[in-house]
Amino acid sequence: MRSSQCNRTITVTANNTVARTSPVGTDAQTVCINTVITNITYTTTGATGATVTGLPAGVTGLWAANVVTISGTPTAAGPFTYTVTLTGGCGVITTTGTITVTANIQPELRHRRRPYVLIRYLQILHMLQ
Repeated sequence: MRSSQCNRTITVTANNTVARTSPVGTDAQTVCINTVITNITYTTTGATGATVTGLPAGVTGLWAANVVTISGTPTAAGPFTYTVTLTGGCGVITTTGTITVTANIQPELRHRRRPYVLIRYLQILHMLQ
């Protein structure tokens, strides 16, 4: 009886990975409307791309060279839970975070005879921004 041998190559590809590389807390930040967020960054391995969903208007998520960057200035108020989903490669890998955008405080007019109160209030608000 004759024995034959076959050479076969098996390639094992590791699952995609995603890890936050921006400072702690950037993936759960609260900002005022029309105020730039602190950039949120994630490094990826194995993926050929990524999508980011659930961001407020004015904020974008981009993937380039194995880095996801979420940045911008939100123009809508509310709580937003975003999801980063890796594409290509192996495995369905996601991570989430939150961006809470607060609306501007509207001054309440109580005294119609004191318009300088409103003016001073607006000046203080401007100094705080």
